[in-house]
Amino acid sequence: MTTIDTRSAARPDNDPPVTGFRAAPRALEDVRLDRVSSTEWRVSDRRFLTETGRAIIGVIDRVGPAYRVTSLKDPDHTEFYGSLAAARGAFVERT
Repeated sequence: MTTIDTRSAARPDNDPPVTGFRAAPRALEDVRLDRVSSTEWRVSDRRFLTETGRAIIGVIDRVGPAYRVTSLKDPDHTEFYGSLAAARGAFVERT
């Protein structure tokens, strides 16, 4: 009989907070867009596991001719861009 210790297994519901860690600034290649509808994209950081929810950093939605960017860091603040590429670039961290 084999016993498996599930307490140490990496699972989304058993994901302790990361302390003392600072990731490098997010580059454009780290920003991933997943289309969720014909006018909406989920924005995530490729450097983190999507299963834990840490990877999700915002949303982009098409509003007429513009793309509205909402970051989860400040969901009450939105910005508008003229292209999807420019909206994606809004999630790049500059130092």
